[in-house]
Amino acid sequence: MLHEKNVRQLEQSCTRLKTKTLDAIAVHNLTDTATQLATLREWKQAGRTRHVGVTTSFDAQYDEFERVIRSEKLEDGRFRITLTAPFINRCRDVLVLVTGARKAARVAEVLEGRRDPDRLPIQLIDPARRRELGLAGKLALAVALFAAGQILADVLIFAMRPLYGSYAEQPDRLWGLSPLEDQRLAGLVMMGEQLLTLGTFVALTLIAQHRRLFRPAEDDRRVAA
Repeated sequence: MLHEKNVRQLEQSCTRLKTKTLDAIAVHNLTDTATQLATLREWKQAGRTRHVGVTTSFDAQYDEFERVIRSEKLEDGRFRITLTAPFINRCRDVLVLVTGARKAARVAEVLEGRRDPDRLPIQLIDPARRRELGLAGKLALAVALFAAGQILADVLIFAMRPLYGSYAEQPDRLWGLSPLEDQRLAGLVMMGEQLLTLGTFVALTLIAQHRRLFRPAEDDRRVAA
């Protein structure tokens, strides 16, 4: 029964990842190791995964962990393979399992809280094809977009003659403006639209960053209360 449950969980993971095979699967924190490894070996024999192994995140499990990797001979005599963050970040997809009574709060802290990889090493995991810009990158992008749009706006504002001949020849004109005045007004409107749009983006980004920095402390006060 437990074996069937393990198979269902693996199949569900593959469905979510939109793949039939996995590069590696590991039994985490030595949970029902014998049954889990039996299932993973079946998958490896069937070609559904290339490597199987065990992992742990608890110091107290190291002795048992060493016993398992010595007795099970998981990978043709290889006792330990360390997957560093740069290596993991080259993967197409990374599936993270979270357990514990406060897992929702911990996930929120990892994703939205202050970046602190020394305390939360999982924050180092960031697959390259999904990398998000940090605060500095977002602000730099906003400035670059404004500068690029401002080039055209400046051309319209500071031109000494109308740039669109067919438009300048139209007899009817809004508010009685001359073609050159109309063109300069268009440049000012374009600049104002950019300031409003990108300024709102910068403001919302800074507000979100402020909340990320101070939410963990607020959550800790609520828990303590």
